[in-house]
Amino acid sequence: MLFGSSMTGKVTKLHPIDWYVFKAPDDVGDEFLVIYRHISGKSVVIIEVYNSNEEKNSAATSSSQLNLESKSFKVKGAQKATYYIKVQVDWFLDNTVNYELAIRNETADAAK
Repeated sequence: MLFGSSMTGKVTKLHPIDWYVFKAPDDVGDEFLVIYRHISGKSVVIIEVYNSNEEKNSAATSSSQLNLESKSFKVKGAQKATYYIKVQVDWFLDNTVNYELAIRNETADAAK
């Protein structure tokens, strides 16, 4: 996953976890945003960010049982560092959850 890009993903009961790897660019500050947007499926989704030492930097939970919910959260970061994002469904009401994931500079607009 490229820093600044957006991508869509899907988790299912058979494959309830997605992993993404990205490297922070030279111009990132000491924080960046992880933006999760729920597209479809009723579920509870947990989004976690890990550094290259497998230490959890940050986490958020999106509860989409009744409505579509988006989450954005700040992550302490460093230039040229490698990060891992884990998108995991805690429990399903539907068989499939579709979502969009984006990584942006801390100054980016998270509401979009």
